[in-house]
Amino acid sequence: SPYFFSSMALARAELIPIELKRIYRQSDRHFIELLNQVRNNTLDQPALEQINARYIPDFSPGDDEGYITLCTHNSSAETINNARLKSLKGKSRRFNATLDGEFPENAYPNATVLELKIGAQVMFIRNDMSAEKSYFNGKIGKITEMSGDRIEVLCPGDSGKITVAETTWENIEYTVDPETAEISQKVIGTFTQYPLKPAWAITIHKSQGLTFDKAIIDARAAFAYGQVYVALSRCRTFEGMVLSSPLSPAAVKTDQTVQRFVAGVANNPPSPERLEAAKSRYQQHLLLECFDFGRLRRLFGRLAAILRNHAKVIQVTGGGDIIAVEQQAAAQICEVGDKFKRQLEGMLVEGRLPAADPAILDRLAKAASYFQEKFNGILLPCLEGFTMETDNREVRKLIRDALEQLREETGVKLAGVLSCREDFSPGRYLRALSAAGIEIGKVRTKTAPVTYSEADVGHPELFEKLREWRSRKAAREGLAPYQVLHQKTLVQIAIHLPGTIEALKKIKGIGQRLAARYGQELTEMVMGYRTKHGIHSVTLPEPAPVAPPEIETKPAVKG
Repeated sequence: SPYFFSSMALARAELIPIELKRIYRQSDRHFIELLNQVRNNTLDQPALEQINARYIPDFSPGDDEGYITLCTHNSSAETINNARLKSLKGKSRRFNATLDGEFPENAYPNATVLELKIGAQVMFIRNDMSAEKSYFNGKIGKITEMSGDRIEVLCPGDSGKITVAETTWENIEYTVDPETAEISQKVIGTFTQYPLKPAWAITIHKSQGLTFDKAIIDARAAFAYGQVYVALSRCRTFEGMVLSSPLSPAAVKTDQTVQRFVAGVANNPPSPERLEAAKSRYQQHLLLECFDFGRLRRLFGRLAAILRNHAKVIQVTGGGDIIAVEQQAAAQICEVGDKFKRQLEGMLVEGRLPAADPAILDRLAKAASYFQEKFNGILLPCLEGFTMETDNREVRKLIRDALEQLREETGVKLAGVLSCREDFSPGRYLRALSAAGIEIGKVRTKTAPVTYSEADVGHPELFEKLREWRSRKAAREGLAPYQVLHQKTLVQIAIHLPGTIEALKKIKGIGQRLAARYGQELTEMVMGYRTKHGIHSVTLPEPAPVAPPEIETKPAVKG
């Protein structure tokens, strides 16, 4: 069937259904009751008449009121947007999307040619991934300026304008390893465009998950189950909703199969005992998963095997002896992890929550400290210092893919372990994994930027000042210097001379977290140096050449 609850996998799982009852979008109890009647298909005539009281014939809001029209069909939304855009004075500008690799047309997240004008009402179609978090998916505003590649948007209620930059969507391919049954992901294409679209109107389908303070609802051509409910429930208040035509009882359609499933969940809540037992089993599963480093061992073995098999055509610098590091990681991380899992299994008691067991929490804190030390001392210096040169394109791709997977697994496993330092909570553990995955995804790029070496530094005075700052910071925070910033990152700062936080974040090795923690100090040092030496613009040097590795050639074998 088309429903998730018909899947065979779900039938084999231990499903503990929990109904979420708290409503966040609306606070007016009367409006909530009307919406529930629509959702449950229990709408009576008095309730229908109350909803239709929001029908305002020929309603035409002012340009500054921020209304958005929700339509049942794409064609209706496009007609409204094109007409409103055309009615604005001034010239329109077209912004072309950049596509790289494989990205199917039916999955484009935005227009390949985005046409906008100053004064256009637009909607953000993605959350702001920067530290500022200045916009979110569904936020509506008006374009106030377009200059060069800069677009500025002012949203109702905001004190300042939002400077909008291009954003990139990834097309990820998932594959299953036939031997290990593990799922891996690979970015096979990207789509880069401004996260905006004209938004005088959008379809009800695309409004799912969004919230509007003011919306005009055109549901006279509703054709799908739940479509009217989705449209009405996008509105935060009853007064912010306007109907372009009265609703008829026939327009309110509810899927009876879904209704039966929902009723079954509501009528059979889990008993407290069953819920506690399930929570206990789930926490135990997460803890054993946290300290399982089997995939880390396999990924490290794969990278080491590639390097061994192609040693004659590659040149590895930095990161130490990868084979020796693999052996250290296997002995001091993976094998110790296996032993710790066996200890945990012996301490776990059926029906008792690990998060409430003082003995288990004590062992978790000690284990987290141990593994943090080993990750920081063995894995991270190797992976972050590893560089490789080869003229063999296929070998280069093999190594880069293996290294990327290993770095991702290392970051995610370390984040999970560190979440257990003080106590254990499934929510904290899962958020730590998610945050680590997002951070790794943001710095993953398809083509690596130019990375300069220490030989390229033309400002040794600043470079030395940065190193001294790092040493002081490491001593105060009780960290190794590389845990503050890597030497390679200091080199890039001393060459690019970033004068703003945004410019600093473009440097390889500086993510959102480091920019938030050290950005102010670093940019102040750089700007002080630039002011002292009268540096108004930065000219990047040509990177020092790297000698190509010698490649052994063998005569062709005729078969």
